[in-house]
This record gives sequence, C-alpha cells and structure tokens, in this order.
Amino acid sequence: MLLLCDALKELLLEALANLELPGKDGPAVPNVIVGWLPPRRAGEKEGEEFPFVRILPLEGFDQRTQGICTVSILVGAWANDADGWRDCVNVLQRIRLALTSTPGQTVAGRYRLEEEQNKLIEWRLYEDQPYPQWFGELTAHFSIPVMVPNLSREEARFYGEGQN
Repeated sequence: MLLLCDALKELLLEALANLELPGKDGPAVPNVIVGWLPPRRAGEKEGEEFPFVRILPLEGFDQRTQGICTVSILVGAWANDADGWRDCVNVLQRIRLALTSTPGQTVAGRYRLEEEQNKLIEWRLYEDQPYPQWFGELTAHFSIPVMVPNLSREEARFYGEGQN
C-alpha cells in the first residue's frame, strides 16, 4: 500500500508540475504529500501548506488472487475570492486524467484502477468550505499484490494452491 501511494505521488507530481494555483504568499505548484499534513510549526502562518494534494490509503481487503486498496486524494486550495472551488475542480480533473491516461489504467505498471460498485473514480467538493480554504476529494480503488506465504507441499495441497 505504501508503494502504491509513493507511485501515485510520482504520477501526480508529474501531472501537476506546470499548474500554479494561488497560495497564501503567491502562486505555487501544489505540494503532493503521502499521509497526513505535517503539524504547523511555531511561527508558521495559517495557510502556508496551500495548495496541496494529500494521498492516503483509507482501507482495503485481500482476495485469493489480488488485494484492493481504497485511496483518498484530498485537494486543498487557497483563494481570497469565491472562485476557489474552481482551483479544486481543476486539480481533481488533472488527477482524473492522469489516472485514466496511464497504459491499462495502471499506475507504475503494477497498480490497476478498479471499479467499485460500477464507479471507476469518485470525486466530490464539500458543500461547506472554510473560506479562504477550499477542499475537494477523489477516491479510487486499486488492485495490489496479495502477500502469499511460503507453503509446504502438503499445505498447498490442503489449501488448494495450484488447483484450477
């Protein structure tokens, strides 16, 4: 799951490299972060982390042949006007395009975008926005390799490994 998130970070850094959005101190390319935003340090002003894209593995499950990891991608923008939501939608659109444009809709040649309840990608803007901060979120599901234990020949026969 961590390798998936790191691969997504590389993909999104490339997809957003030429996109400058308003920041607290002027235009900036979104900072792409895996995990939680770092806590604000003493003396740091509110809003210095904007714009950002945060990648977080939310949940997952394993089947016999593959695992599924649900990833949340949170977009944070800063705008001193009522059009900040447009910046979020612009970033969400670029992320959607980056995810669906990879060969086989597969990130890093290994993590395939999967449908969940007939939805390939879900995205949303939040109705309540803490102006001048604006937020949107994209959720996607990816196949991930299953951890397969080394089984003895007898265990493999018992558990059905190698059976059609």
